[in-house]
Amino acid sequence: MPARTVPITRSWLDVQLHSIGGEFRASASGETLESLNPSTNHVLALACAGAAPEVDAAVAEAREAFDESPLPRANAEERAKLLRAIAAAIPTHADEFVALEVADIGMPVSQMRGLAARAAQNFDYSRGCCLSCTDGRSSG
Repeated sequence: MPARTVPITRSWLDVQLHSIGGEFRASASGETLESLNPSTNHVLALACAGAAPEVDAAVAEAREAFDESPLPRANAEERAKLLRAIAAAIPTHADEFVALEVADIGMPVSQMRGLAARAAQNFDYSRGCCLSCTDGRSSG
């Protein structure tokens, strides 16, 4: 497959905020970190520098989300459906994933394409594992 590139727009230079509890937040300290393109050493993105306050907030939100969401109580078929949706979405956005990762870590495009395809396969494999559960929560 010929290599295609997706241009990285300047909007990536906007500060990338923490995603905590369904909200985007800056760091309490206001500090940021630069993510550099390893090929050019140019700034690819700015990200909020997380520290203990962000970790504590993320852990608390994750605990609440786990306790309150339907996922822990979902049966195998429901979990398999979710995993299949993720597997199907990866190829749809593969060009964007590949372009961002190539710029971020300097991996060759062909290798990154293979990893993107593998990620979709991994979610689909996990879907199959859900469907083969025999713990009484799955009908088959």
